[in-house]
Amino acid sequence: FLAGSDGSIISNVEIFNFPDAGLYINANDVIVDECTIHDNEGAGILTNGSRRCQIGSVLGNYIYDNNGTSGDGIQLHTDIFNNTSDSNIIYLNNIGTIDGTTASPNERAGIRVFGEYNRILNNLVSGNNYDGIVLGEDSAASSLANVIDENIIGLTLTSDDTLPNGHGNNGEGIYIRYGESDTITENSIGGNIGNGIEFASEGNNAYISDNSIGIYDLFTEHIGNLGSGIFLRGNSNIITDNYCGNNLNGIVIAGDSNHVKSNHLGSIETTKLPNAVDGVRVSGNYNLVGGMLTERNICSGNSLYGITVSGAGSTGNIIQNNIIGTDSSTTYIISNGRDGIRITDSVQSTQILDNLIEGNDSSGVMLSATFGRRPRGTIFERNQIGLPLLFLDGNRTSGIVIKGAVETYIGNPMTGEGNLIAYNDFYGIDIRNGDSTIIVNNHIFYNEGSGIFIDSGKHNQIIDCNINSNDYHGVYIEDADSTYITGDSIYYNGGNAITVITGKYNRFIKNYIAFNDYLGIDLGNDSNTDNDVNDIDDGPNEFQNYPAIFSVTNVSDSLLIVGEVDGLPFTDYLIEMYANYYCDSSGYGEGEEWLDSVTVTSIGDGTAVIDFKSASTYDPSYSNLTFTATDNNGNTSEFSPCFEYILAAADIGVTMVSDKDSVMVADTVTFTITVTNNGVDQATNVTVIDTIPSSLSYASDSSSQGSSVLTDNVLSSSIGTLASGAYADIILKVTADSVASLANRCIASAAEHDPVPQNNSVQDSVEVVDNLTSIISDDTSNLPTEFQLSQNYPNPFNPSTTIEFSLPAKSFVTIEIINISGQIVKQLVSREVAAGNYKVSWDGLNNNGEHVSSGMYFYRFKTDEHIESKKMLLLK
Repeated sequence: FLAGSDGSIISNVEIFNFPDAGLYINANDVIVDECTIHDNEGAGILTNGSRRCQIGSVLGNYIYDNNGTSGDGIQLHTDIFNNTSDSNIIYLNNIGTIDGTTASPNERAGIRVFGEYNRILNNLVSGNNYDGIVLGEDSAASSLANVIDENIIGLTLTSDDTLPNGHGNNGEGIYIRYGESDTITENSIGGNIGNGIEFASEGNNAYISDNSIGIYDLFTEHIGNLGSGIFLRGNSNIITDNYCGNNLNGIVIAGDSNHVKSNHLGSIETTKLPNAVDGVRVSGNYNLVGGMLTERNICSGNSLYGITVSGAGSTGNIIQNNIIGTDSSTTYIISNGRDGIRITDSVQSTQILDNLIEGNDSSGVMLSATFGRRPRGTIFERNQIGLPLLFLDGNRTSGIVIKGAVETYIGNPMTGEGNLIAYNDFYGIDIRNGDSTIIVNNHIFYNEGSGIFIDSGKHNQIIDCNINSNDYHGVYIEDADSTYITGDSIYYNGGNAITVITGKYNRFIKNYIAFNDYLGIDLGNDSNTDNDVNDIDDGPNEFQNYPAIFSVTNVSDSLLIVGEVDGLPFTDYLIEMYANYYCDSSGYGEGEEWLDSVTVTSIGDGTAVIDFKSASTYDPSYSNLTFTATDNNGNTSEFSPCFEYILAAADIGVTMVSDKDSVMVADTVTFTITVTNNGVDQATNVTVIDTIPSSLSYASDSSSQGSSVLTDNVLSSSIGTLASGAYADIILKVTADSVASLANRCIASAAEHDPVPQNNSVQDSVEVVDNLTSIISDDTSNLPTEFQLSQNYPNPFNPSTTIEFSLPAKSFVTIEIINISGQIVKQLVSREVAAGNYKVSWDGLNNNGEHVSSGMYFYRFKTDEHIESKKMLLLK
């Protein structure tokens, strides 16, 4: 059947049993709709360089059971001059099935396109014997800027069962052989014999977005393609926002410079919909998996690995900002069946950045050699491995495992960016036959084994890491040589800080080691090892002898260290000195604070004399000194026994006591402040600073030594010099101005270093309650109509009396006690008071808290609108 005129309309026709193509279109702008095209010995519809044709319009066509070597459902082909079929629309057709549930296969592909700017929309392409849709079969007729959108490929019409394209081992959902800048969006692709989408080596610059590949029913059920979801051999493609759960991998990248972002691979939210192998598998170069935070992939729930990078010579790939092993909120574990990330074969310069890797059934990241081919130059930065936001379970084995990889950077020594590696079920970092690893600026804690385990590697370095609170050792070395550990803080681990089982030339320099359950350094994991004569024994780190210290003395504010190392003749030894607040329970030290180092050389009998003066700043509260020795070859010893040295020092302590725990407004409080020198040396320039709380007013002060100055309610007392055991008192009196719960705090200091700063400050609390009592009448609505001051009662009085007054309106009230000389001896009230009837008491004390003498006194009641005075008599 031939459509040879431009603008032809072919509708509601059954076309069948033709010896070649059923419908041959050799014109432009042709419309084909509501036709049934089947059982032809060629393609169901074949175009010949046609343009702007529309195959399917209102109801679409049924195209099935077409046969022969060219038996595609629809083929947009070139003409005899090799002009491609361009700008056509294939819309709303059933291709390969009659009823949408059973296959009536076309012998070849469902749709085959040789052309540009064609649009394949809303078709059901299922049940065909080869691929569902093919773009660009050969280089002479490549695909350019075609759009494949909202099609169902390999599934039934309702997308709830398979109706695969392909037979045997062949049959992709979409296959692009030669393509450029094609768009594949919002398709449902599942159940096909091969891959959901496959790009050959010449499929480049495509945009693949929002497809459901192997998943259906609102993303809750699994109906995978028998191959991978997406398999790319091309370059510079963008794969974004797809959902993949297939019988092999989610996405395979075998080309270069592709970007895989924002995809769900193996799960959707909390539902596991696994790819049977990996979420993403990369074997090309310079590909980006993830990217910015908004471009992260969710690679969780896959049967083997979340992400794999492999392939000899694969270089420069980046894995960034992905979630691997949990849902997108990091609330639920959705583990991958093995490692979160696997780097294998001789891949080079892979960057693993900013990822959350948690809850995987094996390690967080595995680097492994394959048949002697070793990953090289892998970089880890800013990853969180084993510790999600809600503290769920870690990875089931170790955080990072290195098997045979070389020149791995866990942390970046140039930028200082490290990783957080915690709560994993085995080790934080596990190195086996890994060489030249640099572990820098990482936080490694709460792992159930050792923080770092090294077995059979060489030239590994651990620098400036925080390794603490791991269940076993901080660092465990077995059969490894030339390990270099420096600048690390190794605290609170359940075993030794550093353990060497076997291996030599392991150098531990200038670390901060304390509070581990066992030794700081243990050669042999057998508790401390005694020195031997001339250090001729062999074993881990050649059982390097530790220094023997004879004396430590203070000379001109420096420490003079005298001792020796018993070693080999004519050998240099680096001696390092450390200080500890406490000695280890074994009697052998750790190294809480590094102080200094010196190199000494042994003479012919193997004795290296230690006799050096350390000018290092020394905190005398760290009174237990320990030492290590490191020989020419880099063998570091265990820590020496503790040498306790107490440096003479002043120790200023301060106490404060108030005479009342609770006072009324306008009462006086007296604080007694005592500053004492508890040290063995005199203290000079002793100063006490008391910042008086805002609810108190200064009244007076006195001191047993020195003088005081008040500035802005801060009392500074210069005591001067206190000998050892001497003290001075400061008496501070203040007046309570308002109701408050307050704490008065003071700080003491001296010119000398204070070894116990904890006793340099003190505070005392006082509760200030109201001294003004409201008088409530039976008729609460009957407020005073005028200002009034009543006569005090009792009068005469001893020791206290009560004064009543009335206010017709809110007023600022002052009530003062005045002696016969006109001096104000006590201010009882000075604040704003609401309208009403009140009473206030006076206990016969002045503003300094002292008892006044017997005699006549006046009490004055003053507001902005009224002033009134009365007499009263105090008799004793």
